[in-house]
Amino acid sequence: MWTVDYLKSDPSTIFLGTYGGGFYKTNNGGNTWHSKGSNVIIRNYLGKSVTAVKILDNDIYIGSTLGLFKSSDLGEHWESIFEPLSCLLTAIAIDHEQPDIIYISNYFGGGGAIFFYNGISKSIDGGRSWVSVDEQNIFLGTADGFYRSTNGGKDWKKYNNGLFAFDNTTLAFDNNVKPSKIFVGTYGAGIYVSDNCGENWVDMEMNSGFIRIQDLAISNTNSQIMYAGYIGLFDSVLNFNRIGILKSIDSGLSWCNEDNGLENNIPTSIVIDTSDEDILYSATFNGIYKSTNGVNNWIKKNQGMDEVGAIYSIAIDPCDTKIIYAGTQFRSVGLDQGIYKSIDGGECWDFSSIGLATYFFSIADICINPLNPNSIFAAVSWEGIYKSVNGGNSWFEINDGINNKLINSVAIDPTDTSFVYAAGKKIYMSENGGENWQEMMNGLPDYYGIINEIRVDPNDSDLIYATTNGYGVLKYYRKSTSVENYHEKPIPNSCALYQNYPNPFNPETEIKYGIAKAGKVVIKIYNVKGEMIKTLVNEFKTPGNYTIKWNGFNEVGKRVTSGVYLYQMVADNFRSVKKMVLTH
Repeated sequence: MWTVDYLKSDPSTIFLGTYGGGFYKTNNGGNTWHSKGSNVIIRNYLGKSVTAVKILDNDIYIGSTLGLFKSSDLGEHWESIFEPLSCLLTAIAIDHEQPDIIYISNYFGGGGAIFFYNGISKSIDGGRSWVSVDEQNIFLGTADGFYRSTNGGKDWKKYNNGLFAFDNTTLAFDNNVKPSKIFVGTYGAGIYVSDNCGENWVDMEMNSGFIRIQDLAISNTNSQIMYAGYIGLFDSVLNFNRIGILKSIDSGLSWCNEDNGLENNIPTSIVIDTSDEDILYSATFNGIYKSTNGVNNWIKKNQGMDEVGAIYSIAIDPCDTKIIYAGTQFRSVGLDQGIYKSIDGGECWDFSSIGLATYFFSIADICINPLNPNSIFAAVSWEGIYKSVNGGNSWFEINDGINNKLINSVAIDPTDTSFVYAAGKKIYMSENGGENWQEMMNGLPDYYGIINEIRVDPNDSDLIYATTNGYGVLKYYRKSTSVENYHEKPIPNSCALYQNYPNPFNPETEIKYGIAKAGKVVIKIYNVKGEMIKTLVNEFKTPGNYTIKWNGFNEVGKRVTSGVYLYQMVADNFRSVKKMVLTH
């Protein structure tokens, strides 16, 4: 896939450009796709990669190796408005105030993964004629980073604070120092590190043979030990083609291959067993591999999912490291694809996907609640977020507020697990364990690339980082929110549970409570028969005042009937029960 954009008036209508020249459209958020390549103009002119898509109102612009094309009827018919000579058109920008003003960026020549910049062109008449740009301030995204020119393109200055590659793939943290040292893997330039919250980056000077870093993992007990899954064209040290796992024992200053037994399979994810850091697991394009001796060798562990093929994600239960979850790529109808679970350290796997989407998808990321490991979130590409509250036995969709279901990554705040983050085409935050979501788009331009991974800083949960394809590394500083704004309120002298408001309510209500000292807090909702309906809170809390919402859904995501319900809070020696009424 090269690029994607969606219709602003109908976010379920998405247009997708691919490497192979395909241009596709969906009207249902990604459940099914239809080729837009049967049109004569498309067939004649777009036989190669579709590299850029830009939608303004109902006008669609797409760029390819053969120029810029425009459709005014949602992709049914096209006209050519720019035909470069042997160029790859990589970016389109349109003036929203004056849509006849269009900018395009293109490259020429090169080979493999390298292209040389050719120029920026401008049209002021909707693409009928083009000239070289003469604006003084121009911003340009390239494979080498982000550049600005203040003299019409005569001179350029780099604005990356040391970060070379614009396409960033994965994040890892050394939480043994404060602030956390951040490592980012790239597409084309190895690994970079920042020790000042991403303000500046330093090249770790891996050789150019490592064209893509797939994943990074750092030991929790000895941060000098690091692992990297990679794809490489060549290794200038070992002098032969490689893909696999790298290990460093000196904080990334030097690396060696540790992929004996990995059978030359591309790794997609690496996780370390926190109870025994000599045990590691690697998800690959050909199943799961396990090492029990610090990656000196790997053994394939696919019993129970031999026909699955590519594994995209893997996660270990933080409370019981024998329990592991693995997410697959969709291959074909008829195979058991989705999420698998092992309860014996990867020796055997059971299909654990009841309730997951059954059409085209892949499980791009899995995140386990560290305080309640039965609560698990899965990023299901093109289908949004799914959640399990029973250790993966069943799943239900939690996409309330997510208007674009292209989701690649999900992360939980380890200090307050009611906060969950999800990212892909857009970035979202939930303040109530995924029951509903809100966009986190402040500060981002119209185009910022696709988010590959989003993670919470383990030393400062107010700092959230995301890696993108096209806009480098993003950083978000989350100050205390109105949902649980205990930093701005006095700490109560004793525990308290307050009456919900509004009451009666429809469709949702707020429950406020106070904690006098740190400890575990449990708030559950029951019906009048005493049957448990929903767990709202079940986690460690620091002293303060809190608010939690209930939207009338039960533990498996179904709306309950009208009636009287009881909510109970248990914290330390405190116990309180109050009544509320739901009306429909």
